[in-house]
Amino acid sequence: MTNGSFLQLYQGSHEDIPAMADQLLKLHAKGITFHGVIAADDSLALGALKYAREMKLRIPEDLAIIGYNNSMLVNCCDPELTSIDNKLETLCQHLITTLMGVLGGSEMPKKTVFSGELVKRGTTK
Repeated sequence: MTNGSFLQLYQGSHEDIPAMADQLLKLHAKGITFHGVIAADDSLALGALKYAREMKLRIPEDLAIIGYNNSMLVNCCDPELTSIDNKLETLCQHLITTLMGVLGGSEMPKKTVFSGELVKRGTTK
C-alpha cells in the first residue's frame, strides 16, 4: 500500500523478499521514484536489494536501504545491510527479569524505555 511517498508492507519473513521486490517494481512501473527504503524487517530490506539488482541500481548511490532487527541476514548480502538494532537480547533479558520479579511478588517498574541503534553498513552512505 502506498501512502504519500511511503510504501507500507506489514509482513516480514523470507517469503516476503520477492513480494517487496514486486511492490517496488510496481511503483517504478507507475513512474513513482524513490531513493531510499526503510524496511520493517531485514528480510523485507533484502527484497529491496533484489529490486535494486533487477533495476541495475547502485547501492547506496542510487538507492539506500535500511532494515530492522539487525538479524544475521545483514551479513548474507553484498553490500552488507544497514539495519536498526532493536537490542532484542537486552529486551528479552529484561522481560525475563521483570516476569520473574512479578511472579515472585516484587514491585517492578511499570515502564522501561529501550533505544535502538542504527548499525551502518554498505547499503547507506
